[in-house]
Amino acid sequence: MGGKRKGVAQLQAERSDLFPPDRIPFLNSDAVCDLDRKTFRAYLHNEISLKRACEEIAEHNYLEDVTPEQFLNEFALCGWSAYITKRR
Repeated sequence: MGGKRKGVAQLQAERSDLFPPDRIPFLNSDAVCDLDRKTFRAYLHNEISLKRACEEIAEHNYLEDVTPEQFLNEFALCGWSAYITKRR
């Protein structure tokens, strides 16, 4: 892990401890937000699995992991579940 990435990952690990277990400490960055939106959209359209969506969100936000519970909770809180009419 590079110096900057290691620093962000360490900060994110510390931030994670401050969040409820069903929440994700998203990074506040336009570039990361764009990637997260792309992942939520891909999950919404059944283009990626829940497992892959969790992996992508974790990677974008320099987190060790994101659980399905966290992902689905944030998916709903961010309003994405309002677009689901029928999941395959």
